[in-house]
Amino acid sequence: MVYVDPPALTETPQTFKGHIYDTLFRLAAAGNPPVMRIVQNRPVVHWDLVWRNLQDSCAPEEVRSAWYAVIYDILPTRERLPAFNLTDTNSCGWCGETNTLQHRLTGCGEGLGICN
Repeated sequence: MVYVDPPALTETPQTFKGHIYDTLFRLAAAGNPPVMRIVQNRPVVHWDLVWRNLQDSCAPEEVRSAWYAVIYDILPTRERLPAFNLTDTNSCGWCGETNTLQHRLTGCGEGLGICN
C-alpha cells in the first residue's frame, strides 16, 4: 500500500505534485507495481480512458493533482490510518461518521478543501 504525506503548510502545490509523481515513478520502476485498489475494486472501468481524460483535461494542475491522489487512493483517511497506528479512531473529525475517501469528498463537505 502506498502512502503520501499530506502537503506541508509551506509546500507549494507543484512540490506536492512532485512527491506524488515521484511515488508513482518509484512504483513503476520497481518492475512489478501492485495493482491499484481502485482498479481491483472497479475492474470493468476503462482506466486508460480515465487517465487520458484526466491528463488532457483543461483543469488547473492543482485540481488534476488532487484527482490523481483520489483516483490512486493515496489520500490518508481515518479509515486506513489506524492500521498504521497513526490515529486511534476511524471517525471523521468534523461529523463523527466513518472517515472514508467517499465521505471526505462528498459526505461532510471537506472535499473542497482537498483541492486547495
